[in-house]
Amino acid sequence: MLKALHKYTEEFLQLIYPSVCFACGQQLSRSESVICLQCDVALPQTNYWQVRENKMERHLHGRFPFQSAVSLYYFTKDGGVQNLLHELKYRGRTEVGFFLGEKLGQKLAVSELEKPDVIVPLPLYWKKEKQRGYNQSSYFAEGLSSILKASVDINSVERIVATDSQTRKNRFDRIENVEHVFRLHNNHQLENKHVLLVDDVLTTGATIEACANALLQAQNIKISIATIAVA
Repeated sequence: MLKALHKYTEEFLQLIYPSVCFACGQQLSRSESVICLQCDVALPQTNYWQVRENKMERHLHGRFPFQSAVSLYYFTKDGGVQNLLHELKYRGRTEVGFFLGEKLGQKLAVSELEKPDVIVPLPLYWKKEKQRGYNQSSYFAEGLSSILKASVDINSVERIVATDSQTRKNRFDRIENVEHVFRLHNNHQLENKHVLLVDDVLTTGATIEACANALLQAQNIKISIATIAVA
């Protein structure tokens, strides 16, 4: 009885407030979720999980030791991927992060890349997370975890310094802006583990690099990188 009532309630709400694709804004069918089938096909996937020494790995090469680096999409200004990131980061659509985490997780699960033991979302400064109400990378991490069956660790690394926006900074300014802003707690927690460090988007890689260097204080740790998009 309650199950049937819930179904009818959902259908009624769907008629009044139809779900829309967070990439293009078109109404979704009942079989679609978060993004429409057309966008699912059209959004620019990187296929980096199939390409060793891909462009993202070459971009990070030599800056810190890592196993692999992948991203689900190429970032395009004013495109569907930017819309998805905007909905996730600024409009509270946390389901976008979880959905895209699942999507990338499915790619990684059948790839030849080594699977992680632990997934670490890149942390926000506590005041920023309190203001926003959530860390968007944590939902991406949870989506990945649901497929890869790796635990999510939100406690071992902390962002201890609030930094200025990276948007208008060049590469060297970005590196200086985030240097020494992360701190590792409980080093033993991540010893001998393969950690997948995740964030929403990679631009210069300065923030990822700073967080990875903090993680590398744990003995015998291996690090891989995954993001929703790469600029």
